[in-house]
Amino acid sequence: MQALGSLMRAALVIALAAAVVMPAAAQNVVVNGDFESGWVTNPINGWVGQAWTVWKTAPAAAFWGMPNNNGTLSPNNDYQRLIGGNIQSSTIGQGIVQAVPTVPGTVYDFDFDAAFAFILWGGDWDPWLTGASFGYDLTGQTSNPNATSIVWLPIALKGDVWDHYHTRFTAVGAQTSIWFRSFDGSGQRTQLVDIDNVTVAPATASLITIVSSPTVPAVRITQLTPTSFRIQWTTDVACDSKVEYDTTPPGKGADEGVIAFANSKSDPALVTEHSITLTGLALDTRYYVRVVSSAPGYKTVYSGTVILDTPPEPLENFRNGSFEEWAEPSPGQRHPLYWRKFGVVDGIRSIADMWGVTAYDGTYFVGSRGSYVTKNGGYYQHFKAVPGKVYSARVKYKNFMVGGSAADQPDTVNIGIDPTGGINPDAPSVVWNVGADLMAPNQPWSEVSVEALSETDVITVFVRFVQKFGLNFNLTVADLVEVELPQYDARSIGDARAQADGANITFLPEANLIVTVSPISETGYFYMQDADGTAGIRVETDNPLPPVGAKVSVTGKLDTNGNGERVLRNATVSVIGTGTTPVWTVNNKNVGGPGYVGTAAGAENQGLLVRVFGRVTEFNFLEGYFLIDDGSGVDAGEGKKGIRVIKAEVYPSVGDYISIVGAVSSQIIDGKKVRVIHGREGTIPSDFVTY
Repeated sequence: MQALGSLMRAALVIALAAAVVMPAAAQNVVVNGDFESGWVTNPINGWVGQAWTVWKTAPAAAFWGMPNNNGTLSPNNDYQRLIGGNIQSSTIGQGIVQAVPTVPGTVYDFDFDAAFAFILWGGDWDPWLTGASFGYDLTGQTSNPNATSIVWLPIALKGDVWDHYHTRFTAVGAQTSIWFRSFDGSGQRTQLVDIDNVTVAPATASLITIVSSPTVPAVRITQLTPTSFRIQWTTDVACDSKVEYDTTPPGKGADEGVIAFANSKSDPALVTEHSITLTGLALDTRYYVRVVSSAPGYKTVYSGTVILDTPPEPLENFRNGSFEEWAEPSPGQRHPLYWRKFGVVDGIRSIADMWGVTAYDGTYFVGSRGSYVTKNGGYYQHFKAVPGKVYSARVKYKNFMVGGSAADQPDTVNIGIDPTGGINPDAPSVVWNVGADLMAPNQPWSEVSVEALSETDVITVFVRFVQKFGLNFNLTVADLVEVELPQYDARSIGDARAQADGANITFLPEANLIVTVSPISETGYFYMQDADGTAGIRVETDNPLPPVGAKVSVTGKLDTNGNGERVLRNATVSVIGTGTTPVWTVNNKNVGGPGYVGTAAGAENQGLLVRVFGRVTEFNFLEGYFLIDDGSGVDAGEGKKGIRVIKAEVYPSVGDYISIVGAVSSQIIDGKKVRVIHGREGTIPSDFVTY
């Protein structure tokens, strides 16, 4: 789903003004609107295009220039750059102005291209403190940028994305002044506003408007599948439909004034409700999208560029809820593994860098802190699900705030689920927690939770931080996200093993579960398998261990332990009878199956009761294992060959040829998943045979 947050909504305000492609006959009254007629130094600093005048609102330093700031005309220097912000502590309005000749009573179209970006030093963009604007003054004055006669309109913050802007005015005098400005009142950032292809020309056609409202964006994007999206928009007159899109920010084309996109899809039908479906998009990719509509007798209208993010490949299951695993893609930027970032968030934190706040679980947590700025963003995780099941998620959160009244401190940490598997936190499909998220100052660790019914085979969990006001000090953090997977009614162990980790497994009555290994020297776990020997699994429980041969009823949570072995944890176990199950004979190389080190042929048999043959190559009494090798030479880790046999309670000699029965297990040694046979501690004499 596309990332369409507050910044994108702000950007779409301009999309409501029709960006017009002028007829060739229209006469542009702007001088050097393309900034290709030369540059001159200005009395303050930097360079300004010929025929334009630099202005500022205070005596502090301000900078104007061009990309290379050298006064030389070249393809990379053909637009005006306004530089403002904290360079030399500049916090003022600054820009360029030009008076153009106009005819009273004539309607004019004012068009240009622009890109607005800043270097983030502290937090989010605050539209009240930082921004870029364009405007016109019907009086034609050029001396007072604070004059109330100037009509100002915003330029959208979109990084290096070039967009086309348009407004329309009716002249009242012999000249009208056009204005551009860059301003920053926060002192937290440096911003770049690039201007090009400025035109003012008599209007010769009617306008088309892309309709929107505060609750309905101009461009509506709906995910249909992970690689197909429906793009919709509404116009006030019937016109055609076109979607332009690219994987790189739209820049300037080969022809001056053309904003270039690599791809497009069109429908010539003249309609007011427009819908284009893009298919075959790449996974885990950001696309830049705008819509275009035209009709006879009307000027072509363009939306602003919006962002469409396709989802990544879903994880097999939810991971790293306590944020103890992280990566550092750039110095000081630590982010949790398996999670994706959106908005502004500081990332992985610990007591050392969060004003003494300690983690709720483990050592690390995630969050943001700031002083006189806001940081609003978060993380999401995208993983496989069972359609039609209820999933619940919860998160621990706390905060620290200094400054402002209680009414000024509505920091929140929210948790949400998108049951459609979308990755846009602003999508209407996301279900967010309700209540208990409004933080009082210095909130202790608390919890919010949410649940949702999955609609597809993928869901997305979001953790979001909201800091509404730039207080003296502002800290919001979260830890220990837990996802409760739905109950799954399994008909067999194989059916259960096919589910994702975290699934709550209840075996149906038709499941025929037979205990195969019940340790004598240890407690807390046993092995069982289907009566027909198709699949087996380790079961961890606090209940008394059932004997070998018992038929059992079991419920538990599916997981994978640190040795790479699937297990049922926290199991409830009842003995309901007795039964039998086969013991399969397997050669060394086929023990375990896919996922084990080396070439693991055949189907997975982890957890099953098997008999293996081989020559004893090592007996390690202190570590409680011996190795057997049938000539396959499978990797046992530590430079050794063979299968490790544990818990057999038999003592063969090195060189003996034996067979042994046990459940297929695993260990991680040297980073490799090696084959292990978990014996039955001599309880059944036929398990061990010497040849």
